[in-house]
Amino acid sequence: MTVGAYGLGKFTVNTNCASRTSAAIRLIGVSGVIIKDCKLIGNNGGAPYGIFIENSSTNILMKNITVLRCDIGGFYTNDPYGYGGEIFVSGCTGVGVESRCIPSAGINKLSVIQNVLHGLDGPGSPDDNGYTGAGTAKNITNVIIRENHVFDIGGKPKGYSGTLGNGILVQATDGAVVERNVVHDLAGNVNTCGGAAGIWAYRANNVKIKFNEAYNVRPLVRPTTIGCDWNGFDFDRDVTNSVMEFNYSHDNYGAGYLLFGGGIWGPNTVRFNVSENDGQVGNGWFAGITVSASTESMPFQIYNNTIYTNVSKIKDPLGKPGKTPGITFTNGKGIRPSPNGLVANNIFFSVANTNGVSPLIGNQGTDVSSVKFLSNNYYSSGTPEIMWFLHGVDKPIKPIYTSITSWQSATGQDPRAITVNPKLRMPGSAGICKEGLAGCLSAYQFINNTSTTDSEASPMVGTGVNLRMSPYFFNTGLTDLWGNLLPKTSGFNIGVQAGP
Repeated sequence: MTVGAYGLGKFTVNTNCASRTSAAIRLIGVSGVIIKDCKLIGNNGGAPYGIFIENSSTNILMKNITVLRCDIGGFYTNDPYGYGGEIFVSGCTGVGVESRCIPSAGINKLSVIQNVLHGLDGPGSPDDNGYTGAGTAKNITNVIIRENHVFDIGGKPKGYSGTLGNGILVQATDGAVVERNVVHDLAGNVNTCGGAAGIWAYRANNVKIKFNEAYNVRPLVRPTTIGCDWNGFDFDRDVTNSVMEFNYSHDNYGAGYLLFGGGIWGPNTVRFNVSENDGQVGNGWFAGITVSASTESMPFQIYNNTIYTNVSKIKDPLGKPGKTPGITFTNGKGIRPSPNGLVANNIFFSVANTNGVSPLIGNQGTDVSSVKFLSNNYYSSGTPEIMWFLHGVDKPIKPIYTSITSWQSATGQDPRAITVNPKLRMPGSAGICKEGLAGCLSAYQFINNTSTTDSEASPMVGTGVNLRMSPYFFNTGLTDLWGNLLPKTSGFNIGVQAGP
């Protein structure tokens, strides 16, 4: 069954229902449905959902649902403990609240393509989420979320952790591709910890997040004591066998890319991504890449990313010069876990803050002895800070290591580290992409990667470790973001331009 527009334009539903389960369109236990070319308008919190999709059966599979080219805005709930969204997908029977969730037989083959999901009143719009859902089992399968534009999802203050202000949240899902979406101006009203994020996965397996842009995930009023996250991208609790690749995160209050261990987590991979001026909260907790460990071993691979931070433009919540490293490790709940992973072939490019300090690697009390650093570029325009503790078990005020060599000597880490200028074209200038990632992210390609004699030739070319070879044998894919073939036997380039 196809529900679409007759004649020109989109068909419009001005929602006038009001209850905790109200939606402009409800798809309950049906299969083979396409909703396309619609315009759905909310009614000041009366209807929590724009499109609500749920299987009401515990033994019959629901399948083949598509939402295509719809414009959906203005959906949220005034219930301080509830949440809704422009598109809400439930893996539960009933109303889909996790505390009362009875897993359904599931939903297979769900496609959400070329939609515009947004608030109606700018970044402060109280809309709860763009795409989200609920569930305790990974029973939503074979999901495609492609070429959607999500913006002005403000959420609300004092909401339940992680449920508000999100662009795209994939959860209760096994098998999803989230690609070529743009999400921005999110979580403006959120002031609690646990979310929000631009694009993230929670309680999910085999999720691929690729070729997306996330920016301006940030509160409208800068908090001084409460609130956290506001990340670009996130693999959160109970996420396994998943990959973030070819994404662009910039100008977010929290981390560009967060790995938050909890439950059964990993192995997960972050590769071929760019972060530009993320971690604008400036408190050292969040960075271009943040690994937040709890009690798990957290197997991860972080390689061939380029992280640029102009720390001179960042202040902490008290207005002092900010600390925003290229990568940081945080410890959960005052414990000292040891995540297990590899950090290789990345560029960490830092412009010094007003104190002349360029944070590169931060540590909030996590034992990183099981993390292997290899062939990374650490470039600082000022005095580098390599590793320090701000909170947690260890609390010295001063950095532990103030140079690459002292860190290498004390820990044996990253013996092939490179500390010279990577000679990127125009780092820090990518801004908002208007015509695709490949064009604007050319700012992070090398000035000249072919000549061995030219003074502009980058020392990053061919000097990284080849992760396709022994002893790693990683499945790295075949190309970098621009389609350059990755070397089979010679060294990778360092940074997001991994191929020649």
